[in-house]
Amino acid sequence: MKDKLKMPVSFNNGFEEGDYSAWDATIGPPTIDNIITHSGIYSSKSDVILGGIQTCIKDFTPLDILHTRLYVRWQNLTGGGGRKNRFLLLRNVGVGDLFDVRQWTGGGISTIWIEGAGLPAPFWAVLINANLFAIDQWYCIEIRYVNDVVNGEIRLWLDGVEQSFCDNLFNPIILTGVNTTQQIDRIDVGIIGNDEAQIGWIDNIALADTYIGTQKHVSIISPSHAGL
Repeated sequence: MKDKLKMPVSFNNGFEEGDYSAWDATIGPPTIDNIITHSGIYSSKSDVILGGIQTCIKDFTPLDILHTRLYVRWQNLTGGGGRKNRFLLLRNVGVGDLFDVRQWTGGGISTIWIEGAGLPAPFWAVLINANLFAIDQWYCIEIRYVNDVVNGEIRLWLDGVEQSFCDNLFNPIILTGVNTTQQIDRIDVGIIGNDEAQIGWIDNIALADTYIGTQKHVSIISPSHAGL
């Protein structure tokens, strides 16, 4: 189901075509699922082995301010020992990967890890809040990326609440007023199984140049699978 968004969007898709025709490419590929959805009839399911990739790819005209919003759900979380799998990759086609968003488990917590050359040193950060994730639950994740050599920003909202980042010593990291020198013109969503086999779902992806927020719809197939 598409959001009834009030702001201009460059992309808004919930796989309601029943295929990946709204996307530019797939790798793996992932599969369209009509059992577990966040809203509408369909979602995209990835079921990967260790090192496997099942993603769908969207190219778009780059924006100096880009908000990427999606819903994600996992059947299993990565194990301990700092294992992490990517589920959102933000790229510049001419340059390469800028940064990615990962589900990370380490030290008894499961949270979000972001990493990449498009971030200021030390090139990775984790959310301060611990034990954010549970299996079989939908989460809304939104990333704001501002392309600017002086006033760049990377901000993240989880279920509509802005989060804070820290380093491995739990020192706060502020990712505003930083040098972000490349525009994003491609996203990959799904699962890239860097460290572990994993099954997960993606739904309700939207791109805009301002804050999007959570979706207000609920699943018409199985309300127990719906989220805000």
